Amino acid sequence: MSRRLAGLFVGLGLSMAASPEVRASDKFARGALILSPSDAPLSNRWLVSLGLDKPVNLEQTLYVGIEIQSAIYKVSTPAGSATVIPLNGFLNVKFKTATVGLRPFAGAGFGVPSTLTSSTGGKSFDPDLGFHLLAGTEWGKLTFEFQIARTLDTGAKFNYIVLAGLTF
Repeated sequence: MSRRLAGLFVGLGLSMAASPEVRASDKFARGALILSPSDAPLSNRWLVSLGLDKPVNLEQTLYVGIEIQSAIYKVSTPAGSATVIPLNGFLNVKFKTATVGLRPFAGAGFGVPSTLTSSTGGKSFDPDLGFHLLAGTEWGKLTFEFQIARTLDTGAKFNYIVLAGLTF
C-alpha cells in the first residue's frame, strides 16, 4: 500500500513540475537541520529540501505545492557500515500573506517519508505515510521555516526541523 502511494505522490509531483505554469510558481531550495530527535550525530541530522509552490488564487495567498527532502548519511552497524538516504516527498498547502517584503506563511503537507538503506547485507526501501506542519517567513528571496513532521505509525515521535534557503 505505501509503495503505491509513494508512486502516486511521485507521479503527482512530476506532473506538477512538468506543467507550463511552473514558471509562475515559487521554487525553493533550502538546507535543513533536524533538531529532534537529536540522538544521531550532527553529520546525520541535515536535509536538502527542494520544491515549488503554485498560487491557486488571484491574490497569490493560497498555494499548493510539492516538497522533496533528501540527504546521504553513513551509519555504523554491527555488520560494518550502511548508507542511509531519506527520501521524503510531501504535497503541501500554504497560506502566505499578501504583504511585500516580510511575508509570513503557514501550511501543512501529507506525503511519504521514506528511507533507502544500503549495506553489505543488501538494500531496503521503507516507505511510510506521514504529515508535516510548517510555518515560516520569506524576506525577499530568503526563506526561513520551521517544520514539525511525523509518520502515521502508532507511537511515532515528532521530528522538529529548521530550514533556511532561497525562493526563486
